[in-house]
Amino acid sequence: MNSVPRVAHLVFFPIQYFAPLYRELASRREINLVVYFYSDTTLRRFHDEGFGQEIQWDVPLLGGYESRFCPSARKKQIRGSFFQRPNWDIIRETAFGKYDVIWVHGYAHPNTWLTAIAASISGAKLLIRE
Repeated sequence: MNSVPRVAHLVFFPIQYFAPLYRELASRREINLVVYFYSDTTLRRFHDEGFGQEIQWDVPLLGGYESRFCPSARKKQIRGSFFQRPNWDIIRETAFGKYDVIWVHGYAHPNTWLTAIAASISGAKLLIRE
């Protein structure tokens, strides 16, 4: 592992609760964090099925940390179904991105399982946050 581990974090979409955590981690010299999002839907007004209403966040979801939206994330629905189509471009980018650690959020999306396989092949450590 390099002196500063390169960490790729994969998560469904920008979440107002996680942005402060990402900013804090990115401010530390002990880690080189890149956050990959499966969807960009929460960056604009959207219908949240859980809340049963239209939502538009009034807090910054990006900024203060490095984030990436691959082409497959554009206007993709935010459901976390296991049967949802994988974001192949995100999996490719993390598999070949020479990351020391790949940190996935949850296990109910095919991206998680495919990324776990890619991490195993590339030698990256895998962290799973439930």
